[in-house]
Amino acid sequence: MMASVYRSDFFQAGEYRLFVSEHVPKSPRGRVILCAPFLEEKQFCRRYFRHLAQLLAQMDWHVIRFDSVGEGDSEGELQDASIEDALRCIESIAATTERQDGLPLVLIGLRWGGTLALLSGSVNADAVIAIEPLRRGEEYLQQLLRQNLVTQMATWGAVRQSREVLLKEAAQGKSINIQGYELGSCLIEQMRQVDLPESAPAPRVAVIKLGALDEPPMAAWHQHLDRWGASYTPVDGLPFWYEPKHHDVQKIALTQSVQLQLSEWFS
Repeated sequence: MMASVYRSDFFQAGEYRLFVSEHVPKSPRGRVILCAPFLEEKQFCRRYFRHLAQLLAQMDWHVIRFDSVGEGDSEGELQDASIEDALRCIESIAATTERQDGLPLVLIGLRWGGTLALLSGSVNADAVIAIEPLRRGEEYLQQLLRQNLVTQMATWGAVRQSREVLLKEAAQGKSINIQGYELGSCLIEQMRQVDLPESAPAPRVAVIKLGALDEPPMAAWHQHLDRWGASYTPVDGLPFWYEPKHHDVQKIALTQSVQLQLSEWFS
């Protein structure tokens, strides 16, 4: 293991500048692009992603973290962002940051970031590790809308706008407030159409799910795993992306699973 250099800068991605953080070892064995979760889940997972980046850099991986369009320190307004923007961010980071000939490129994503990694087939990554990805955008959107209803109850003591009303307003071009973030109608509509790809997004694909070690993959996932020839790894642990009391920056079992998967693929 060799010491790595930390640096951060802005990279141009189309019309936007993206804020990018890099952990660069002296002699990289390849690049890892970390695709973060969305909204408050990203905030809860920020420390873990930094910890994971540092550990992977110690394994001589050049690790890249970034804020997508309208998020963090990157340019743009989240209300105007689309899924195409998010995918272009991954593509631009892959194309802009230095890639040494013959060295692998790996996408590692968590939750919505895992879904985007699985949708990023045009990046031509050598491998994708998706941690607790969302299978369908509609299901994830319904989770987010439930959080809007909880906020309404906390604010007004009643639900003034049902999920159906919120979706109807989005269809009319209005934004929806989720966790204090304004999501535009374009993003809402696109999320409703998201499903995982038929073909494998990379030659090597692994899906990691948190839960009991003996818990089999949900039936809905079987078709994707079989079609992609992907591996499935259950990791003992509790969801930590929206529940602070479960937060542990190290997440040893999860981190070890990621490290072992990379070592198995690229020994």
